[in-house]
Amino acid sequence: MHHMSALDLPVARLIEVAAAAGCDHLCLFTQQPGDGGGLPVVDDAALAGVARRMRDAGLTALGVTSFPILPGLDIAGYEPGLARGAALGATRANARIGDPDQCRAADTFARFAEACEAAGLVGCIEFTGYRQPGAMAAARAMIRHAGRGAITLDPLHIVRSGLPWAELEALAPDEIGYVQLCDGLLAGTEADYLREQAEDRLPLGEGEFPLAELLALLPADMAVTLEIPCRSLRDQGYDAAACIAELVARARVFLA
Repeated sequence: MHHMSALDLPVARLIEVAAAAGCDHLCLFTQQPGDGGGLPVVDDAALAGVARRMRDAGLTALGVTSFPILPGLDIAGYEPGLARGAALGATRANARIGDPDQCRAADTFARFAEACEAAGLVGCIEFTGYRQPGAMAAARAMIRHAGRGAITLDPLHIVRSGLPWAELEALAPDEIGYVQLCDGLLAGTEADYLREQAEDRLPLGEGEFPLAELLALLPADMAVTLEIPCRSLRDQGYDAAACIAELVARARVFLA
């Protein structure tokens, strides 16, 4: 379960609800992004308590975020967030590219991926972009430049970027580092895309995204994350905790 699915839940409550729903892992924020703020970050003061609660609940952190690759970024500023992720049992750290200079971004990601490796994590690029079908190819080029790292796949970005499906089929299994799942409608404007990213996606199986086809491309034992901020459930009266339970229940039905 990704904390993005219910940002208004405190971390301690998210742990309780996700464990009760039968989740194995969480994706948590261990770094406040340099291009935004206000996320529920696990900081040094909270780390020991969060780690204890997760251990008692039988959960680990599969992935941690948010690590945008920005112009002028000092990767040393991300090292505490990576260390916190490793302490919570994470194996992946998720980055997105926020630098329009592709060459500079590639060099910055290389430093990020090296810092991830030093912390025992794999640095992953979550490619994004509205009607940018070359976004994943650019991310793969950065990973090759770094000599380490992997791709994050999210059906929202796959659909809205217009990524050719053949490029997904050409991915080697070891190029896929992390997978986030949600559902939605195939048609969508750029404004829809911005809203979907923040608050308005659908439970699995209740939209038109090619989820079954995407899952068929993954290694059978790969863990997947539910990243589904879902306005429709909130509008029906579900609170944050009930949303998490409902998203997991509907995902299990779909996956079965």
